[in-house]
Amino acid sequence: MTQFEDKFMEVQASMIALAMEYVQNQADKIFIYAIADSLYSFNLFYEIKGNIVHKHLVNDYLPKDSHVDISLQTALLKEGIKDVEAMIDICKEYDREHPTEMWLIYDAQKKTALIVAIAMKDDMTKMKNYFRV
Repeated sequence: MTQFEDKFMEVQASMIALAMEYVQNQADKIFIYAIADSLYSFNLFYEIKGNIVHKHLVNDYLPKDSHVDISLQTALLKEGIKDVEAMIDICKEYDREHPTEMWLIYDAQKKTALIVAIAMKDDMTKMKNYFRV
């Protein structure tokens, strides 16, 4: 039987696959940022040939014969939001609190993913209260 951790990792793998597909597997690293709080957000940027690159500038660093159709950015972000929603659904299915923020770094050279930070709603409330003026 598939456990919570397995399903949660599947969603992360889907986010990574989506990001790699966008640049046709030509990134060295991917940096993914997802929010699931009062709004859902998904964004990402890349490391390509040692340069940190926003998704709309990837063609400046990719070979001309493999340029990305930049008009796919909207679809990329919409599909990323679907992964964020899937992550929430999995948490609900297993009666777990869902992350409100998540940073994920994927190293394509090593084929390893690292979750840099996950913030939960309680963490966010504590941070907001701490920084309140």
